[in-house]
Amino acid sequence: MDHAGKLSRFVSGDLVLEPVSQAHDLLTFKRSDGPFPTRLVTGMVLPNQGGLIDNECSLGALTHLQPRKRFWWGICSADDRRSSSLVVHDVPEIYGGIPSDSTIEISLYSSTGADPLKTRLNLGDLTKLDSGIPFDDLFPGGRARQHLNG
Repeated sequence: MDHAGKLSRFVSGDLVLEPVSQAHDLLTFKRSDGPFPTRLVTGMVLPNQGGLIDNECSLGALTHLQPRKRFWWGICSADDRRSSSLVVHDVPEIYGGIPSDSTIEISLYSSTGADPLKTRLNLGDLTKLDSGIPFDDLFPGGRARQHLNG
């Protein structure tokens, strides 16, 4: 694993903890003794700090060999105690960059089973999405809060 020039060697089954201080840090993996495995489990752990909720999630690994995904999902919240933001990163190293005429459609589903709220963003919004846009801004007028909290 290469993280900004720091190389870490490991074998299958090893747990490797690598502190990452910047949201845009890139970790690259290569295999020195054969073909790259079809599955590489990566994850992220955030401790409770600055009002964030402790969390841990599996990230997976992106490779140019896998087909492009058209649908991603995650959990979110919008109420008086916490509010989620949507973060989207372009990964030109893997897929060659997002075409300039692209749009991003966001669908906000709710546990109430109501039809999802939808909004469409253009590529110009990607720079804002790179640092995160709160759901209250994606769906103004309290629509996200009302939709999620039924």
